[in-house]
Amino acid sequence: SNGYITFGSFNNHLKISDQVLDMWALILLQVPDARMVLKFPKAHDPGVRRFMLQRFEAHGIDPDRISLRGMNDYVDHLRCLGQVDLLLDTYPFNGYRTTLEGLWMGVPTITLPGTTHVSRAGLAVMTQLGLDTVFVARTPRAYVDRACIYAKRWHELARIRSTLRDKLLSSSICDCPGFARDLEEAFRYMWQQWCAKQMRGVAPSSDVSALPQAHRRGLLVRAALARSRHLRPLPPGASRSKMILEREGNPDFWADRANAIQQDRTRMSEARLYWQRASELAPDNMAYLQAYATCVRDAGDVEQCIEILERGIARAPGEGDLEFQWLQTVNYLPGYDRAYLSQRAKQWYENHLAGISGFGRYNSVSPLSGTLKLGLLSGEFYENGAMSFYEPALRALNRDAFTLYAYSNVKTPDAGTARFTTLFD
Repeated sequence: SNGYITFGSFNNHLKISDQVLDMWALILLQVPDARMVLKFPKAHDPGVRRFMLQRFEAHGIDPDRISLRGMNDYVDHLRCLGQVDLLLDTYPFNGYRTTLEGLWMGVPTITLPGTTHVSRAGLAVMTQLGLDTVFVARTPRAYVDRACIYAKRWHELARIRSTLRDKLLSSSICDCPGFARDLEEAFRYMWQQWCAKQMRGVAPSSDVSALPQAHRRGLLVRAALARSRHLRPLPPGASRSKMILEREGNPDFWADRANAIQQDRTRMSEARLYWQRASELAPDNMAYLQAYATCVRDAGDVEQCIEILERGIARAPGEGDLEFQWLQTVNYLPGYDRAYLSQRAKQWYENHLAGISGFGRYNSVSPLSGTLKLGLLSGEFYENGAMSFYEPALRALNRDAFTLYAYSNVKTPDAGTARFTTLFD
């Protein structure tokens, strides 16, 4: 109805790698009247918006063709999909929930699969709906070509869009009872394997002091970061200028300022500068370096985040938190060998988690029968998009075979939290 096609991506902006931006730019250059909508939580921050638009401009794309939108309530989020004709998946970290939301609202996604788990989510979804031959590209060139083709085949695209919700509902993706049965079998199998292992070995230690030194240090680092800091009032008779100089030379002063504002979506770029200053003043404080790297990543500069983390890992090789964040962040970038990443993840586990196998032996349940007790640990037991995935599966579990317990630290309980409480024993 607009007279032009609107492409979209509602994925986290961290997933917008240089490689996928190259492909998007080629599409927009070949379809000169097209527009693109990007929707992600950090779009409210002026620095993030400026950085993202500059990336498009560097590829020769007029920023006026790009619409950046932040997050709103979930119903409005789905309505925004009605303004998009075709979604373009990110690479190498595909979307998943956003791809399903698009299908529900009648908007397909062109996706490019890779070799890692996170780069094959789009392929998995489209294959379940029988659309892999239509919207799954095997090369970057094919990804660009398919987008450009459907930009011209409006009538064919409209026909496909009209069938998507029914295809989704009839697929195995929406077979909640079937998924719940598979989940039950997986839980039972894991329990049997764990019991068999305990029968062959020694009971896990319940002594927290047995945890690896690096892991305990990581816990202390996170506790120090989370601790509330308060600046002391100016002593009577003290020089305010001298106090200001002393404060500005104190890394804790900058960390305090960063902590105070970083939850504000519109001031994240400012918090990034404060964490940078704190880490420069305290180069051996890996907690400050990690916080700085996180802000850089959230601002959209994933490559610089990787560089900061690697600098910290080289300086403090035993810091498991830095290595763990590195392992998470490299998923957003192409070019990393899967075998290499697997080896580093295995090494991280052996260095930091191998000694954490449990806190006591459980003999109350037979490995072959009886009721299994499942504990769910999450800070997201509230109304959100991810909740819509696992809530139906939990409701479909056989409660004669499973008892559910939940552990959560939801800061602002809502209707979703109240609904979740009815699920647990």
